[in-house]
Amino acid sequence: ILLILVACGHKKDIMHAETQLGQLYDNMFDMNYSDISIEQVDSLIDVFSVAGEHRSEAICRLIKGAKLYADSDGANAIDEFKYAEQYLSNEDVEIGRLYYYLSRILVVDNPYLSDYYARLLVTWADDNEDVEMLAFGNKLLMNMTENFDSAAYYRNIAVRMFNLRGDTPMVEKTNARFAIKFINCGFSKFPPLCVFS
Repeated sequence: ILLILVACGHKKDIMHAETQLGQLYDNMFDMNYSDISIEQVDSLIDVFSVAGEHRSEAICRLIKGAKLYADSDGANAIDEFKYAEQYLSNEDVEIGRLYYYLSRILVVDNPYLSDYYARLLVTWADDNEDVEMLAFGNKLLMNMTENFDSAAYYRNIAVRMFNLRGDTPMVEKTNARFAIKFINCGFSKFPPLCVFS
């Protein structure tokens, strides 16, 4: 009876952890990371680690890395992302977000790797018809290139994808970032800003 109670309690812990993980994951891009404590994520990691649920643990590490990145702790964030990368494959929907964060965090210290992950993201998103991640991937590429025409090309794709999702704030941010990046070019040289219905 004791073993049955322990097993049931353990299963209940996993189900509760999965519910918490789902809530955190669904809001990764628009959550206020200050509302998440590392302790909360670590407790989920412990549950999944003990249960041998490596994929769920990897998703927790991805969220933890995003939290650390938001807290300007890049070195430790990369450690978490690299751990997650071991257990996620191209069949996992989370891999797009992993590539997104690795690209963003490496952009200063390792531009080559940053570009590599951004292109992995775009390829993966295109293959999997993931409109959201295709938009973010092209926005990353727009930010990386100093070539006006290339940046405009990536900007146009990103804006079109954000519009397909009805994400007006990201359309505005993308166009504003492009304008700021090339402000010295003179607005007369700008290709038309993309606004799709």
